[in-house]
Amino acid sequence: MLQSNERQSPRTSMALAGAAFVLSLIVAQMPVLRWLVYPFHLFVTLVHELSHGLAALLTGGRFLRFTIAYDSSGLATTAGGWRWLVIPAGYLGAALFGGVLLALTNRGSARARRWVAMGLGLFFAVALLLFARNVPAIIISGLAAAALLALGMYGSQLWLTFGLNLLAIQCSLNALDSVIGLTRLSAGPFVGPNDAQSMANLTHIPAVVWAVLWSAAALAVLIGSVYLSLRVETRPNAGDDGGW
Repeated sequence: MLQSNERQSPRTSMALAGAAFVLSLIVAQMPVLRWLVYPFHLFVTLVHELSHGLAALLTGGRFLRFTIAYDSSGLATTAGGWRWLVIPAGYLGAALFGGVLLALTNRGSARARRWVAMGLGLFFAVALLLFARNVPAIIISGLAAAALLALGMYGSQLWLTFGLNLLAIQCSLNALDSVIGLTRLSAGPFVGPNDAQSMANLTHIPAVVWAVLWSAAALAVLIGSVYLSLRVETRPNAGDDGGW
């Protein structure tokens, strides 16, 4: 439950972030353990598709629905909005989500972390009710909402901080890996339907150019979020006083 007297030092937050990063690297290098990150792949797909929808809504369009497949592919259906922003919002939104969550987790107070987790849980619950249109999308959205709400309301500060850091790092690394994979695909002789190709059709700029630009942007977001997180160690009076 929410507690007003919770405290956690910035050094502890960064240690937990480091532990989440090391764990992510270990799992990535051991194929026998990669099933452990499968839920995170599905979560990144969820964020990717919702980012398309949010970009449409924020630019005057409509978000009609989204679906997710168990192979971690997905599809968001939108209408209107600024297509030049809606199309790249998937990959860039996933990278931005991971980066912002990493910075907020390690620069925020103990109470702020709880509100972040519960706010995200409510967001995914609303997305489930309004836009999820197939069984995998419903399951993934529901599990994400329930896990984040439970973590925010009942998790200890140690598990809350570690959990949010792990989610942020996995989301950032998966987003970067996905957009790098898109770059390889776009540079190949056989390019199927994807966001980079959609941008190429819209702008007449080759898909590989868009994929490279998005890869650079995702990497910049990751580096920037790590830098912002590390800066917490150098702030004067960086104790957890309940503020951001």
